[in-house]
Amino acid sequence: RVEYDGKAAYYIIDQVHSENEYPFRTAKKGRKRLDLSSGDQIQLSTTVPQDNYLDARRTGGFTETVWDDGVQDQLLLIAPHGGDIEFGTDDIAIRTYKAMQNNGFPSSTWMCHGFNNSLSKDAFTRWHLKKPCRSIPSYPGLQQVSDRRFDHCVSFHMQGKDEERDEYYIGVGGNVEDEIRFEVAELLREKTGKTVVTDLDEMMWSGSAPENSVNYLSKNGGLQLELTPGTCYRYRRKVGEAVFEVFSELID
Repeated sequence: RVEYDGKAAYYIIDQVHSENEYPFRTAKKGRKRLDLSSGDQIQLSTTVPQDNYLDARRTGGFTETVWDDGVQDQLLLIAPHGGDIEFGTDDIAIRTYKAMQNNGFPSSTWMCHGFNNSLSKDAFTRWHLKKPCRSIPSYPGLQQVSDRRFDHCVSFHMQGKDEERDEYYIGVGGNVEDEIRFEVAELLREKTGKTVVTDLDEMMWSGSAPENSVNYLSKNGGLQLELTPGTCYRYRRKVGEAVFEVFSELID
């Protein structure tokens, strides 16, 4: 976590060096994320989420939410890009979690919430995490659920237009068995009316990398949903219903 002039962002450490003249170095694109110039004094921390939820919303900060009993290992719902980063994705995770809990099914959730600093839409630039399971100690909430692997894991994301296909679509990916992916995909088609893609080779983001958090945290591969912006804005309840209908049949 790097802080400067009232703003903060996360950075991935590429190399640790001992050059005193340039104690912190980043590419020009990285400097733009916080409007940094050579010689600026910054604050560094290896812990990325340091705000509570309300302060994060007020200051454009970043925080985590974990709901977990520390024992159950059947279902984990994750939304690493909540808040203003990929709007609505954390709300879908919450709705799904509540449906599971209210109907007596064990579940846990881990979410991150990053917010815009002002009227500008900068949350994605500053807080869009890439594979946080590569640096679990940087996320205390993630540490709480990463001490075990879950039978099932579902992650919620938003993706933009696929320029190669020239369309928006819902991608249903991850390394979970195809039968589960296809069942969720069919329900999403019915409930949202959106184009749904299940062929991993045709997706922008297939969620199939082993180090991807949804796969890393699950025993046999997780389910990654890449939702359209319109789905995240208007069909959050419908997405939660689809996930609930499938996974409530898979857990005790």
